[in-house]
Amino acid sequence: MSDLQKVILPPLLVSIFVSSLLLFNYALAGGVTATTHYTPILISNDTGSDATNVVAPMLLYSQSLVDGNFMESDALNTEVHQGIGGTTDIPFMPASLEIVAKHAFNNAAANETTAAQNTTADDMTLPAANGEVYEFAFDHQARNLRLNIGTKAVATWTITWEYYNGTDYSALSNVTDGTTGLTLDGLRVVEWDIPSDWPRSTLHSLNGFWVRARVSAFTSLTTAPLGTQAHFETGRIWTYTSSVDEDEQLEYVFYTGGTDLRTSHYYFPGTAGITTPDSSTTEVGSSYGIALTGEFSIGVTGSTASATSVYAHKSEALKLFKPTTRNITYTVTATNGTATTLGITGAATSVGIQTIIVADNGTSTLLFLTGNGMNAQPSKTVIDNDSDWVFVDNGTAYYMDSIRVDQAIPSIFNLSNTASTFATGTLTNVEAYTSGLGLGNP
Repeated sequence: MSDLQKVILPPLLVSIFVSSLLLFNYALAGGVTATTHYTPILISNDTGSDATNVVAPMLLYSQSLVDGNFMESDALNTEVHQGIGGTTDIPFMPASLEIVAKHAFNNAAANETTAAQNTTADDMTLPAANGEVYEFAFDHQARNLRLNIGTKAVATWTITWEYYNGTDYSALSNVTDGTTGLTLDGLRVVEWDIPSDWPRSTLHSLNGFWVRARVSAFTSLTTAPLGTQAHFETGRIWTYTSSVDEDEQLEYVFYTGGTDLRTSHYYFPGTAGITTPDSSTTEVGSSYGIALTGEFSIGVTGSTASATSVYAHKSEALKLFKPTTRNITYTVTATNGTATTLGITGAATSVGIQTIIVADNGTSTLLFLTGNGMNAQPSKTVIDNDSDWVFVDNGTAYYMDSIRVDQAIPSIFNLSNTASTFATGTLTNVEAYTSGLGLGNP
C-alpha cells in the first residue's frame, strides 16, 4: 500500500492507511457488481485502549475522480464496505466537489464575492504590494483552494497562505502552492493540511472558514495579479465505526464506478453543525413538525452535553438540546413571551440510527425519541423571528440521515431523503406518523 496517513482525532489517535486508487473487478452484494475502482482503507487503534464512536477522515479529492470519470458528480455510485468482498455498508460522507468561495475580500476590505464566484476574467484584485492580502471564506473546512488566475503576477516576492484561528491569522502547514506565488495563470491549486484549531468565524460581518494570501516578503512588481474565479474542496471522506478495540485493525474499501449504489448520502456535521438561514417557510407557529434522523451521542459516556449541545435551535424561539448525557430537552418561547420546557430523561445509550421528533398540532406539543418513548404538554405558539436555524452542533450527532421542518404536521412523516429531491426538501421512504404517535391531523 502507499500514501500512509496518520490522523489525530482528539481524544482518539486513529491511524489510517490509504492506498492509491486501483481498478478492480469484483462481484459483491449491496449493488457493487460492475467494474469498479476501489481504495482500501486500513484503520487501526493505537490509543492504548478501546475506542468507540470513531469518526475518521480519508484524504481524497472528489473533483479529480469526477473529472477522470471514476465517479458521478452526485457521488451516488460510491460505497464503503467492510473488507474487500464484504457486504457490510459503512456510514460515510463523500468529499465535496469544487464549490465556489462563500466570500472574498481584497486588501482594501472591498467585498469581491461576486467576482470570485462568477467567470468574468480579471475581476479579482489579488494582493500586489508588500503586506497586502486577499481573503477567502469557505462553507466548510477545506483542504485546497482552486484559483483561476487571469493575469499572472510578474514579481519577486513571497506569498504566505494563512488561516484564521478565531483570533488571528496563522500560517497553514505543508502548503503546496500551485500558483507559485500567484506567478502562474490558469486554474491553479493551493493545498494545505487542515488545522486542528480552524473554527467557523465572523470577519467583515460574514461567517465562514477563512484563509488568505499575504505578500510576506517583497522585492519588486512589474505586473499585478488578477483573479477570475475561486473554488474550494473539502478533500476528505468521512467514515464512522461504532468501536475499534485496542490494537485492532479494520479494513474498509471505498468503491466508485458503475451504476448507482445508493440513493442518498449521510451528512457528518462535526462540531460545527448545520446552519440554515431564516425563511418564512420555516417559521413554525402553532402547528408544526421537526424531525431529525441520525446516529446521535445520546447516553454516550464522555460525549458533550450542555445548553449549547443542540439538535435544533432557533434563537429566542425554540431549542431542542442535550443538557446532560442522558437527557433531551425542548424549550419554546411563545408569542406571549413565556417559555415552557418538555423533556425525556434517562434516555438509553444510542444504538444505531434514531429519530427525534417534535410535533405540535395546535393542542399539544409532543417530544419523541426512538426507543425512549414520548412526552407531551399543552401547545404553545412559537414566536416568529429572524434567527437562523442551527442543527446538530457541538457533537450531538455523529452523522445524519435527514432533517426536516414542516409548518404543519403531515399525515405521512418522511424520515429519509433521496439525492434527486434533497435540494427542494421533498423526502421519501415514508413512515406513518399520526398512527405511530397517536396524533390526529391538525
